[in-house]
Amino acid sequence: MVSEALTRFEDREVLTYNLACAEARLGESEDAFAHLREAIELRPSLADNAREDEDLESLRSDPRFAELVG
Repeated sequence: MVSEALTRFEDREVLTYNLACAEARLGESEDAFAHLREAIELRPSLADNAREDEDLESLRSDPRFAELVG
């Protein structure tokens, strides 16, 4: 269902970013990183949001987070 939504809407990068946020809150860090990476690739300005987003707090201690958001 989620993957269907991602293909149906133009603003796919925001949906993907929000999916990453939900996964991070659920402790699904691998999926969260994959979706966060995809969202930032589609819209690089989302890295700015990610730096401050409380939903992504659980990912901040992982070196991949700094790699993604700069």
